[in-house]
Amino acid sequence: NEEFIKEIDPDYYEPYPKGAAGIDHYRSLTYTFSGEIPVMINPEFIYSCQMPTGDAPLVAAAPFKLGGWGGLNLVQDLIDAYQMVDGQHINESSQDYPYPDASVNFERIGGANQTFSGFTLLASTARMYNNRETRFYATIGFCHSFWPGTSSSENQYKNIEVTYYSDGYASANPDHPEDYNRTGYTCVKYRHLEDEMKKGTVKAKYFPVFRYAETLLNYVEAINELKEPYTLEMPNGSQVTVEHNTADIVKYFNLIRHRAGLPGITEAVAADRNKVRELIKHERRIEFACEGRRYHDLRRWGDAMEAYNRPISGCNVKARSNERQKFYTTTILNDKLTRRSFSYKHYFYPI
Repeated sequence: NEEFIKEIDPDYYEPYPKGAAGIDHYRSLTYTFSGEIPVMINPEFIYSCQMPTGDAPLVAAAPFKLGGWGGLNLVQDLIDAYQMVDGQHINESSQDYPYPDASVNFERIGGANQTFSGFTLLASTARMYNNRETRFYATIGFCHSFWPGTSSSENQYKNIEVTYYSDGYASANPDHPEDYNRTGYTCVKYRHLEDEMKKGTVKAKYFPVFRYAETLLNYVEAINELKEPYTLEMPNGSQVTVEHNTADIVKYFNLIRHRAGLPGITEAVAADRNKVRELIKHERRIEFACEGRRYHDLRRWGDAMEAYNRPISGCNVKARSNERQKFYTTTILNDKLTRRSFSYKHYFYPI
């Protein structure tokens, strides 16, 4: 509840624009997970665990040529859920930041490489990935992503442009030809700019078990679902009462949005329980991407059957580098490794 939120750290997320407007939105996300901030002074992490030797997420995501397995795949549905930089969905994009249609979305951004907050967006990047929200760049590795690997002692392993074409940089290990990226997307959430596994070093990292952003979204979700006031007896004999409160929904939901550099919601929107419920589902999907939350969220919402019984789609990684438009054409993956099935019985755990 709100008392717990205040007790953790009353000044960690200051309301916009006092707090979030003055931060580097990209670094506030990447530093949390990349090992840049030691966990003992990272106020975002409430509970965490140190990652095993070898840094499993980085190994799974990095291409074979950079010392990884290259088999950590993210699906097109997740990619499309990330909004534009102004907070508009890609299907409802604005004139200022338009999302390109399929006839041109594969084309290069062109011009010079873009750099912001230590991140490099290459000019060869597809237009469909331009002007996306900060969390997209902090989380998603896509074709023509830039992998700095600045700690490497050899130039062949740093400042790499990673591509997922069939003849691209992220090709499979010849000894394990079936272990390759099948969607053209991977997770870079746990990658530090210095990380390089061949001839460099890898930052020590911790995996979030429970973090402050989840406290905020849990609270918003709880009060949105309250139909009547709820009073809790505290150990010291005092009482705390919580109830549906649009002001609190706006306040705490917007702290997450503003930290990511996105516009928040209004009290008019917060008054619509169904709308807020859908917004929470979206926000949890993006904010906690690749943190082990999605499966459990889908189960408790009763949405798992719909989500998991849809075909998986991604880029056409069978296309070659000279077949750019073909590569960026959304493709259904239908083989034994990508077919999923979730039935009603899977909502239950064994006794």
